[in-house]
Amino acid sequence: KQATIKTDREKVFAILTNLIKNAIKYSDEGSIEFGYVLKTVGEVAELSKKAELEFFIKDTGIGIPKDRQKAIFERFIQSDIDDKKARQGAGLGLSITKVYIEMLGGKIWVKSEEGNGSTFYFTLPYNAELKEKNSAKEIEVTNNTEN
Repeated sequence: KQATIKTDREKVFAILTNLIKNAIKYSDEGSIEFGYVLKTVGEVAELSKKAELEFFIKDTGIGIPKDRQKAIFERFIQSDIDDKKARQGAGLGLSITKVYIEMLGGKIWVKSEEGNGSTFYFTLPYNAELKEKNSAKEIEVTNNTEN
């Protein structure tokens, strides 16, 4: 199922890119899944202002210790996992991702178990338009040479 939202394309691209790259970086084997579901309050047909898209990026990687799961979204903080890969980068990726998501009106969180992978979730507002607006105007073409 497809969904169309009006948002900052570059920020959404950066968010997805960072989360998927992290999933790849910390998963030596297994799988990585990503996608989204539409979450609404009330009747699905009404798609009120409270509707949102909930994205997920799930990996089968090394996971994040429970006591580090909130800290990883802070600047310059990494999960302190005893792994060479954990020390790569500046530790800004998830904090920037969080800021971008919040700028777009969403939130981010993680569910993870050390040794059993992680699932990062984030939401973006979903404001569906019932009819597509067409801003094209018909232009009459004539042989008139006057400007």
